Amino acid sequence: MLEGLRKNQKWIIVVTAFLFILGMAVIGVQSVFSPKPHVGKVYGKKVYYQDYDRQLREHISQYINQNPKANIDDQTFQRLNDEFWRNFTQKTIMEKQLKRYHISVKDNDVLDKIKNEPPQELMTNEQFQTNGQFDKSKYMTALTQSPEFANAVEQYVRSVLPYEKLEKKIKAETKIVEDSVRIDYVDKNDKVSAKVVFFDINTLPAENVTDAEIKAYYDKNKEEKYKKEASRKFKFVKFTIQASNEDIARAKSDIDNIYQQILAGDDFAKLATDYSQDPGSAQNGGDIGFFGKGRMIKEFEDAAFGLEVGQVSAPIKTSFGWHIIKTTAKKKNDKGEPEVQASHILITIAPSEKTKMEMKDKANEFYELAKKQGLEKVAKNQKLEVQETPEFDKKAEYIPMLGRFPHLVKIAFKENVGHINEPLKIYDGSYVIPELSSKLGVHYDEIDVVKTAIKTQLDRAKRADKALALANNFSKQNPTDKIIEAAQAQGLKVLDVQQINKAGYLPEVGNVPELNKALLALEVGKITAPVKSDKGAFIGLITERIKPDMNAFNKDKKKITEDYKTTKENQHYSEWYRKVMEEAKVEDYRYLYY
Repeated sequence: MLEGLRKNQKWIIVVTAFLFILGMAVIGVQSVFSPKPHVGKVYGKKVYYQDYDRQLREHISQYINQNPKANIDDQTFQRLNDEFWRNFTQKTIMEKQLKRYHISVKDNDVLDKIKNEPPQELMTNEQFQTNGQFDKSKYMTALTQSPEFANAVEQYVRSVLPYEKLEKKIKAETKIVEDSVRIDYVDKNDKVSAKVVFFDINTLPAENVTDAEIKAYYDKNKEEKYKKEASRKFKFVKFTIQASNEDIARAKSDIDNIYQQILAGDDFAKLATDYSQDPGSAQNGGDIGFFGKGRMIKEFEDAAFGLEVGQVSAPIKTSFGWHIIKTTAKKKNDKGEPEVQASHILITIAPSEKTKMEMKDKANEFYELAKKQGLEKVAKNQKLEVQETPEFDKKAEYIPMLGRFPHLVKIAFKENVGHINEPLKIYDGSYVIPELSSKLGVHYDEIDVVKTAIKTQLDRAKRADKALALANNFSKQNPTDKIIEAAQAQGLKVLDVQQINKAGYLPEVGNVPELNKALLALEVGKITAPVKSDKGAFIGLITERIKPDMNAFNKDKKKITEDYKTTKENQHYSEWYRKVMEEAKVEDYRYLYY
């Protein structure tokens, strides 16, 4: 039996993947004939199921061709589907922007870019380099001598050039004010070095925070910090997709059959290449290299270290599935610790398509009963756990514990409590049946919910005040020229701050704007008054002061201005892109089909 499988291994992989894709495509076949035969909208325009599905299948087929050993399970399919949807919608949005900004590409534009701006991937290709540097003559020779190569480059350039021209046009909207360049230069080059005594609140004992203080803080900040928009919750029952007894038995039968082939003298590496479901090692004949103790899961490690070199284990089971292990070498590393080199054949224990469909049927049966009897009652009868999501508001993109279901958010704010939704497939391939369980209008976090967070915040504030008091007392007791020595003698933290500007970070602490401002206001030898922050208190002694070199600024003004302009252009383009994506108002209905 295995011999026949071996001969047709590639064919089986491709056909299985195709059937999987086909199966995923027809899961929502009834929806194809619904009043909304579309998987989403972009700018209000429908993305029709037939068009999207055809392109999605092409995308997955390309993935299979590039990764023939890949396991196209539910999660992989969902990842590829999400990846394609993201690219599909972005392309649709940007094509609209090309029309909006009247971007066109002429043949001369393409020719000029092909000649003078080769793709970066080609410039770094050894085939077009001499002594490690791009050799344009080799590139041009390839273009003239290989029509196929020239055509490929042309197609690539034609595909990217419109978007490059659009980006250039958007960036050209950026206006630069000369004073802004100077101010930015000053901010970046006005620097200071200092020795900083740090009174860390984390070294101080916790403060007593009373219930009265917590309530006073809550009442004072209730509107600003604890007010919440209208929200909803779902209760749900989850049908987890997991391997059935039949699936488990099939995996055991497969690994036993392979083991018998090994005992009969078949080549281990060839069997690993043909049958192992570990894509990382299968292509190397199952070899996973050398490893020491503690690197692998215990059952695997024990077997590998327990074998003699050349010996093959009987099938062993781990959380990854069934393994046959062959120890191929042993040695000691530089530390004298033992290591082994091993190969393995892995057969995973995974739910079959039959198992998945059976679980989907169970979810549908539960749904039909729950519509009549209620979710809680049916769950109790079937001894199933009922879970509940945290609150989510109308703007939520994701429902906690469930995933990204924008339609479900809309339903939650449209239907009444008790509304039961049809089964949904979530991120891990499982099915859930949600029931709207809570509708809250504008409300506030209950004080008991936020009490611990408020207590922590007030505790830190009290310790920051105590740290400032300690810093003030320390400052009064020690002269300026002895303050660092005194701090070190008392075991206080002294930070060595090197050439930071107003946005700089202190070692071990991070950014403390209050301290940076105080340090930059002084000259060498001067000391700051104690500065308080939410991290503690600080006293800084200036050891170096670097003023902006305005002569250097004037000398290099052109380059500095260009660098500043490039930064601002990139920021402007990013902001433009964000707004464009928001304006598109992408609606995702893929859940109806996949």
